Amino acid sequence: MVLRIDEIEVGTGRKNKSVSVTENYVVADNVDTVFCDTTGGDIAVTLPAASDHLDRVIVMVKTDASGNQVTSEGQSMASQYASLKAQSGGTNWIPLL
Repeated sequence: MVLRIDEIEVGTGRKNKSVSVTENYVVADNVDTVFCDTTGGDIAVTLPAASDHLDRVIVMVKTDASGNQVTSEGQSMASQYASLKAQSGGTNWIPLL
């Protein structure tokens, strides 16, 4: 379930959106930040094709204190406010530290 979407306009004229989710989610083309509430269970975040989004960065944040996990691109997190970032290299998504 998608709970809300907020828009932030950046200097490129592109609008970056954030979305809050409580279940598995496929990242939309206009979403750059995914806030994940895993209170109800683990959440898998699926990123779009890297080949269509060269240099795009997507951030995923776990917002709750439960022991459930957020997973994406082979990475996972279980701590509240932990985040995963990935950037498209054109052929795959590269985890950013």
